[in-house]
Amino acid sequence: MIDTISTTTEKLIEICADKDGARKNVIAAFDARTATGTNYHRKHPASRVVEVNEDFEALLKEEPPVEFSGEEAMGRYLDMHELFYLYINSKFGAPIEYSAFCDTSAQLEKISRRQKFSKQYREYLDKLLVYLLYFFERTEPLQDLYRILSKIESEFEERWTNNLMESWKQGVKKMGKILSSIP
Repeated sequence: MIDTISTTTEKLIEICADKDGARKNVIAAFDARTATGTNYHRKHPASRVVEVNEDFEALLKEEPPVEFSGEEAMGRYLDMHELFYLYINSKFGAPIEYSAFCDTSAQLEKISRRQKFSKQYREYLDKLLVYLLYFFERTEPLQDLYRILSKIESEFEERWTNNLMESWKQGVKKMGKILSSIP
């Protein structure tokens, strides 16, 4: 056991001797970084050191703003009442129950093409899009919404140029017949 202690001691003495100068370089680099920080604080004496806990404590004391309506239940549900009233009071809508509207509001292909070109329908779609984007931003604040939207838009453009939009194919044929019958 004494032999082990003595060999370990000899190894430690060799390491502390710093024959290759590596330890001296590490200490010199540390001193240079310290000098940089010291010089900065000499030039900017008014800069204050902020305790991290101060900021967090202040944030914890603040009440978070309520960003959701009661119907949205802190982001678990959509509040589609305003859009529902727009839908049932429009020419393209039908008098249905709110629950049925929630089930069918994403099925835009059920609305006739003629009604889709109306001003009311465009306003409805604009409000629907604004609400859904705002809801997404509140429920998924860390998601990159604009990256997601650009991906969706590029997929749509690809499907449109390749004529893969099934609901529009039938309408294009009908429109071609109508346009060809006009003198």
